[in-house]
Amino acid sequence: MFLSGVLFVAVMLAAAAAAWLIARPVRRGRPRPRVYGAHRAVAAAAALERHPASRARAQAGRTVPVGPDDDAEFLLMLDRLISGNPEPGE
Repeated sequence: MFLSGVLFVAVMLAAAAAAWLIARPVRRGRPRPRVYGAHRAVAAAAALERHPASRARAQAGRTVPVGPDDDAEFLLMLDRLISGNPEPGE
């Protein structure tokens, strides 16, 4: 009785897997462009130009820090908190 139940579950699992492989939906996505040889470097450079981090680096003379490690005021405040001295000055 127990063995027939285990066998039934195993057969149903295999049948469900086979049914999924046969009737699964077809993925219709945007085809990826094929890049070969020297064109690969051009595609990589174009991708870097589109990336938001590259755009942020390209903006010379920015006044707003990109991250907390670029903000001198934040680093001073953090140093004061770690040292236990909440007042400005050493």
